[in-house]
Amino acid sequence: KGEMSWVGPRPELPRYVGIYSTEQRGVLEARPGLTDPASVVFVREERLLGSVPENRREQYYIEQILPAKLRMNLEYIDRAAFWYDITLMVRTLKVIFS
Repeated sequence: KGEMSWVGPRPELPRYVGIYSTEQRGVLEARPGLTDPASVVFVREERLLGSVPENRREQYYIEQILPAKLRMNLEYIDRAAFWYDITLMVRTLKVIFS
């Protein structure tokens, strides 16, 4: 449909978007993508969450992981450029195939 690009902030579940701060909502201004810096860093997110007691996983996600992802994506938006996107695509492929 042309609604996403190769690189850009990954869409988040609406229930989490609802708790974004005003600054964090800046990620919503960018075209979403299939990969982003947070996707590379948090490629093993399920393992990280698996190390947290089940009754605290969502809270941990909201308080620790989500803010880090949003910070990375806001930084990406500030420095987005063709070669940076190429670098992120290569890094994404490396983590997928390693």
